[in-house]
Amino acid sequence: MAFNFKSLFWNVLPKKIYGLIGAPGTGKSFRAFLLADKYNIHYVIDDGLLLKDQKILAGYSAKEEKFHVSAIKRAIFTETKHAREVRKALQKEHFNSLLILCTSENMLKKIIQRLHLPKKYKVIKIEDIATKEEIQLAQKSRIKEGKHVIPIPVIEVKKKYPTLVLNAIHLFKKEKGKEKIIEKTIVRPNFNEEGKIQISPEALNQMIIFCIEEYSPDIKLLKNKLIHEDSLRYSMKLYVAADYQKTTPDILLRLRNTIKEKIENFTGLTISKIDIEIKKTIS
Repeated sequence: MAFNFKSLFWNVLPKKIYGLIGAPGTGKSFRAFLLADKYNIHYVIDDGLLLKDQKILAGYSAKEEKFHVSAIKRAIFTETKHAREVRKALQKEHFNSLLILCTSENMLKKIIQRLHLPKKYKVIKIEDIATKEEIQLAQKSRIKEGKHVIPIPVIEVKKKYPTLVLNAIHLFKKEKGKEKIIEKTIVRPNFNEEGKIQISPEALNQMIIFCIEEYSPDIKLLKNKLIHEDSLRYSMKLYVAADYQKTTPDILLRLRNTIKEKIENFTGLTISKIDIEIKKTIS
């Protein structure tokens, strides 16, 4: 039986996984390579693409998708062929560190699972590397103008996605006494052309009821208080009926995570907080 040294090398080589986490439109892609430069990371995963030193190495951009839901699926490598291509590229490169851009830690875990990456990772939040004002400015540009950033030069993006490109933005960074220029590409995704996606509170309520029923028949939703924070972000307070003796805090925590995961995956919304209160006991 032949011994696969390549497979062994891939499995034992120490790898550092970093997750840059922030809500949609908070400027993750804008700051990605500054962060990568700080940690000496050469490989970045952003919206379905594997990037190496400001070049597209493998994958397909979620920004090319026509619909928001399909863009989310592309970003988390739902399609087997897409995930396999990026996995093979990473294996070929024998990388030792990787930065993954994502909207939540749950999304980070999904990408790690789909790409067969080490489960140990370091989380960096966008709030740790950008000011509140910078984040708000990025969100304003996203919501009002539909502008997204791909953290590689225009010429590289135009090779694969010429119709998406709007213009470029340049960052100037001093390195060893010399000025280094980092170019990023501003694009308008195809799914922006379809208009805004709006989800009514009634539809969200039905999703929550479905999630609870699927999770446990012993928990019933009594009331849902939704707080619409902005165009893509909600928080919610759920009042439920449950058996006090059987419904432990761990059960409610897993329920909260289940609701958050399913709604974010299928709608593209960000659920910033879910509070669950047992208002009525049932047995």
